[in-house]
Amino acid sequence: MDLLSKFKRYGLSKIFSGHCHKNAGGWDETLEMVVTTAIGCQLGEDVHGMRIVKVFENEIIHEFQELDIFPQDIDLKPRSFA
Repeated sequence: MDLLSKFKRYGLSKIFSGHCHKNAGGWDETLEMVVTTAIGCQLGEDVHGMRIVKVFENEIIHEFQELDIFPQDIDLKPRSFA
């Protein structure tokens, strides 16, 4: 069995990696691959930044933030669902 099949079989929903010098990613059914740019040197049009990843019991939320406007505070409370 290949790794991708194992990841999905055991319920992985996201794979994060970095240092690709640009933001990238994609989906394979329910599995999301998230690639975050390097913080120093970019290729193409991407800007310097970091990805904020919030891991909660029932969800994982991620968002890329540019360094020039990076938040001073990060809310780590889970979202409430109605």
